[in-house]
Amino acid sequence: GLSNINLSQGPRFGDQIIEACGRAIDKAMRKKRGHDVASRFEGQRFLVFFGDTGPRNATSGIERIRQTIAASTFICGEMELELTVSCGVAEMAAGEPFKEACRRAGKAALAAKSAGRNCTFLDVGEGPEPVEVTDLKVTGHIITLDE
Repeated sequence: GLSNINLSQGPRFGDQIIEACGRAIDKAMRKKRGHDVASRFEGQRFLVFFGDTGPRNATSGIERIRQTIAASTFICGEMELELTVSCGVAEMAAGEPFKEACRRAGKAALAAKSAGRNCTFLDVGEGPEPVEVTDLKVTGHIITLDE
């Protein structure tokens, strides 16, 4: 995980990986809708908000991001890294506080980590459930980290 990279390579290198993941997330998002926003949430976590989108389309968007990162190669000097992410999706109910939806998405991401990582879990209000994986045939990228 990233904490091992921080210990072996230093926190600056870990920060570069997080920045590169942010760029990969941005590239994988569809920009034409105008309602979708991604940002670093805390630590190693990113928050992606799909506005005016149901759970099926939001899950598809997150899977596109997850699969793109898994298909990409991150390069720093002579080092090549392959990364995976564990994703949690929560459908925000009408009137639900944003903080509560974020908490449920976090629990879904923890369920994905516990299930073996590199997968997505969805919570539509009844607890996290695994998402059936569809191969989206995404294109991986070569992402160079700043040295």
